[in-house]
Amino acid sequence: MRVIPPAGGFLPPWSLLQNNGEFPAFTKRLPSQHAIWGGSATEALFRVLLILREQHSVERLYCAAYTCPDIVAAGRRAGLSIVLCDSDPTTLDMRPPEVPPAGPAVILFSNLYGVVEQRQGWDEYLQRADIWVVNDRCQVQVTRSSVFPPLTAREILLLSFGRGKGLCGLGGGCAIGEMLPAEPLSVNSTWSRRSIDLLRSALCWLFESPTLYGLPANFPGLGIGETHYTKDFSLSQISDLQLRSAGKLAALSGEVRIRNTQRWNTVLESLAVLRPAKERDGELTRFPVLVESAKRGALLERLSHLGVTTSYPSTLVQLCGGDVSPGSYPGATQVSQTILTLPIHAGVRESDIERAATIFRSILQ
Repeated sequence: MRVIPPAGGFLPPWSLLQNNGEFPAFTKRLPSQHAIWGGSATEALFRVLLILREQHSVERLYCAAYTCPDIVAAGRRAGLSIVLCDSDPTTLDMRPPEVPPAGPAVILFSNLYGVVEQRQGWDEYLQRADIWVVNDRCQVQVTRSSVFPPLTAREILLLSFGRGKGLCGLGGGCAIGEMLPAEPLSVNSTWSRRSIDLLRSALCWLFESPTLYGLPANFPGLGIGETHYTKDFSLSQISDLQLRSAGKLAALSGEVRIRNTQRWNTVLESLAVLRPAKERDGELTRFPVLVESAKRGALLERLSHLGVTTSYPSTLVQLCGGDVSPGSYPGATQVSQTILTLPIHAGVRESDIERAATIFRSILQ
């Protein structure tokens, strides 16, 4: 059976041995040269939030109740309280809180799967001088034609170079913004680290092959594709090969993902699914759809071998417990019970999408 990995687009390991200046070219495209680089985007976000707490007395981080739990991990480790906001169950946009922030705060927009948030209803908050914004674009696809949005004086851009992210590479990440220190880039370029990165690159590239992905994905204890919450994430230097991988990926075309997105739109057009991303074909890392909760289990059972996943298994209330504000968050709960995310990476063929379409039709029509 041909098994499609949920994430794809890794570079072959031998390409990382060639340095053609892609990373410096990538940094010139960024909206600011004031940046914090780290071994993960979670680390970069943690360091940003720590600066905001220590220098601007920020105490709260506002984020969607349905998003990546690493956001909570970074905020709690930085000493902030996490205030959850509900999600729109049709667009995935984060809704404003019922009670406005009292005092300095950070608002983080997740842009899940590359569906860039519209920020409707947020203007009165974003205009305040004591509100900082994190534009989390970790899941927004980055290609050679991508244009990063300009940043305001109180806005930070967050990027990730990890598996399944907008730059699907070897890990690492950065936070960018004029309010951040212009610190020199500290890079781990030891041969021991390079050996680890090359091995990781080889394994990712090899096992994303549709005929081999099922081996590590089904191996007990590896937990590939599972969602975990921990505040004990590592703090480490970003490596030169992580940066080189990110630069090379940012120089590639996104045509395959755009074409696969258009194919999914076509085959799902007449079915009972909501498509929050149907007008967004240039920035997606995955194609999200919302289906009847009663039928999602049957769809997932028959589509998982084609790379279809439920993404995050529940809201942050269930994943993170007492580390977040309590509440019911009905929109986010509905999203967690109805969402499926469909792969659009280069390993997905037109025949895979047609096979999936047949299964969708058999269950939803």
